[in-house]
Amino acid sequence: MPFRTPMPPVPRLVLLVLMLLQLASCASYYASRPEVAERIDRWLAEDRYGLVLDTIEAMKPNHPQYRLLHRRLPAIRRQAQAYARRMAREALALARQRKWQQALARYDEALAHYPQSRYLKQERARFLADREAWLGRLDRKWLQYQGEWLLKALPLQREIVATNPRNRVQQERLKKLQALRHETARGLARHGLKAMEQQNFVLASRLLGLANELEPTPRTRIALSRIQTRSARAASHRDEDTRRRLQHLRRQQFRQYLGYFDEAFSRGDWLEARAYLEELRRLDPKSAEVKQRARRLKEHIDSHVAQEMERGERQYSQGEFEQALKTWQAVQPLAPDNRRLAENIARARRVIANLRALGQRPPLLSFPVEAAEE
Repeated sequence: MPFRTPMPPVPRLVLLVLMLLQLASCASYYASRPEVAERIDRWLAEDRYGLVLDTIEAMKPNHPQYRLLHRRLPAIRRQAQAYARRMAREALALARQRKWQQALARYDEALAHYPQSRYLKQERARFLADREAWLGRLDRKWLQYQGEWLLKALPLQREIVATNPRNRVQQERLKKLQALRHETARGLARHGLKAMEQQNFVLASRLLGLANELEPTPRTRIALSRIQTRSARAASHRDEDTRRRLQHLRRQQFRQYLGYFDEAFSRGDWLEARAYLEELRRLDPKSAEVKQRARRLKEHIDSHVAQEMERGERQYSQGEFEQALKTWQAVQPLAPDNRRLAENIARARRVIANLRALGQRPPLLSFPVEAAEE
């Protein structure tokens, strides 16, 4: 029995196009039949308005029932619009009951019967947007519960590992919890920053505060400080005492960010130090302490970038192209305007792409080449 290659699955878009073409051909066929009026009455009873409208529009003027059906066309369109509104109301009622799958099925059923309806398409798109918003809310709640649980579980797991450090199972569990903490903190920060954009500062403060407890980052710290400053500034218009508290808060934040900067600088995290430096400049752009730290940070960044560029060039000259590319890409965020660094990265990418292309080509000759007489 000959081997047959299995047919690849047909994409859904192709299926939809084929169905629409089939519907159009059916409408053209039925538009020429003498019993078209009886068929249209039957389709109307089945709410198949798309086929009805296509069939009437496909009729030729010389058809004996052409004038009769075209006089009925406005009433049929009103009936189709009423059907679309009714189906949209039913789908909305299901969505309010959180029966999302049934609501989507109702929209799809309505569009299958009346695919020309712009109203149904708009309502379905709005429904999908509402469903995404609800999924985002559920994801946010899940992350909150998970973050609160991790704040209790992680210290307990660290104590277990410290009590018996040779237990590999417990060490692996601690690693998984730490990875989960990182993922959860990132998710909470994402939702918190989105809440800030939507001016929901109470929710943003709660989410960012939890993210900061799990894994402090410059982004969450700066966002929390700005929410705190905004709240104090909103209250500062009331009396002089509140304005003094706002000034005290800004001085307190300034000292706090100096500590964050020095901590990041001491461990060589230049990107984090730069983020804190920008916040310090915002709080007090004329500060001598900030200018001094800015000069020191620039010197260390320039020295670090030069060293890494030189290391990447040595790797490149030794044929370690991928390693050189990784070395240069690692320092590019520190020097995004460095033209020489950008050219080195582009050159390494071209060489790696060419080598991969050559590796996929068949050899021109088979080795060893056999003698013709052999």
